[in-house]
Amino acid sequence: ACVPRDDFCLPGASECTSETSYRTCSTNGTWSESTCSCSQSPIGAICAPAFATAPFTGTLTYDRRRPRTDLSDWGPVEQVPASGLLAVSYHDGEIVDAATVEEDGSFSVRMRTPATSLDSLRFLAVRPEMLGGRIAFAVGDPDLPAGTFDIDEVRSWSATYWSWRIQMPQESGRGWNIAESNWSAPVFLFQWAEAVWELSKVQQGRRGRPLIVWNADGVEWSCGACMWSSSFTLSSSRFDVQIFVSSTDEDRSYYGAPMMGHELGHWAMASFGTLPGEGGRHCLGVAALPGLAWAEGWATWYSSSIRGDPRYWDKQGGTFFWADLEARRILGFEPFLAPTAAGGLHQRMDELWLAAALWDISHSAAVPPNQLHAALASRRMNEPPFGRGYTKKLYDVDARCVPINVTDTGESAPIFPDFLDALRCDGVRADALSDPIAPYPYPTAQPPICPP
Repeated sequence: ACVPRDDFCLPGASECTSETSYRTCSTNGTWSESTCSCSQSPIGAICAPAFATAPFTGTLTYDRRRPRTDLSDWGPVEQVPASGLLAVSYHDGEIVDAATVEEDGSFSVRMRTPATSLDSLRFLAVRPEMLGGRIAFAVGDPDLPAGTFDIDEVRSWSATYWSWRIQMPQESGRGWNIAESNWSAPVFLFQWAEAVWELSKVQQGRRGRPLIVWNADGVEWSCGACMWSSSFTLSSSRFDVQIFVSSTDEDRSYYGAPMMGHELGHWAMASFGTLPGEGGRHCLGVAALPGLAWAEGWATWYSSSIRGDPRYWDKQGGTFFWADLEARRILGFEPFLAPTAAGGLHQRMDELWLAAALWDISHSAAVPPNQLHAALASRRMNEPPFGRGYTKKLYDVDARCVPINVTDTGESAPIFPDFLDALRCDGVRADALSDPIAPYPYPTAQPPICPP
């Protein structure tokens, strides 16, 4: 049997053990002690340099846009605090200090004094965790020219983390802004990743999988916006999940909180649940295969749930659109495509209808606040074979997004009725599900299929 070691550490981690000592984790996972005048920072232990330093303070904001109140398009630019970014000071390429930008946009780091052109301050879209030994999440610059690319075209030897630099000497105590012309979109994406990362630790009681988000000015991805559960290593940090967000001047969809929340919903499923493995192009109002409908429906509900807003909006192809999960309508008038009572548990489904069903379930007085997140992480949703007997399909889609050339892989995959089982296995009453899922033919009158 495996026995955990109390002295094991993550290679690269470091921490101050006192004001005059610190320890670093070696490549074999053991601590090594050293001495210096030590200060703890977000990236680990930092030893005081041989030269004099002084605090360099200021405030940092960035440009972003919100949708207009009528959800017809994006509104004007507004400046908001760039909280959460990692501020790192350098002298001649060596790190002097590091700190996190505060919620109000203020920051304070020590820098060489007097500062010269050899000194700089860099703000990075990076969140280190675990004593600086690993990056939890980041927003990366794929270093690609304007154009459309497949998601497997990012290269580790050229990609970097998004950062913005202040070259010294500069006056301390002033305000700085990352403008749209300096490409401020990654800050917005980073802040959403940060919010969901912290929220998921509360919801699940543990960290999710390390995440990197890819975005750059003028770079479109062939998938539009998507999540890829495939690892990527950048600057010796391994990320288990990647999110790709396209950028066009016409759409500016990178400002869409619902879109980013949706992709982070996929990350949550990849971190705490089981992905059904069906993906690809899908369209509003077109019934998708059960695995895809479950994954997309969950992600859309997740987005609305973390925002506390039943409306999902986005801009694609120059058109701003929105859907309301509470009203079950697109643009306020077109109803979601409901399943049929005769279609069976494996019928094709509208992802928006499924998201709306989850919205209604999560707002039932009979369902505890965190129950849907707990069900996602339950044994019922993570131990194949999955009880409702669905198997992953491979397929193409035609010009109307209808699945064609469908082949069965035979690989067990979770879908919506498995999740309804998981809720009931955890104690949710069947009558709390009946109205939200009608007319879907889930057998509420029968016992759920639960793990032994």
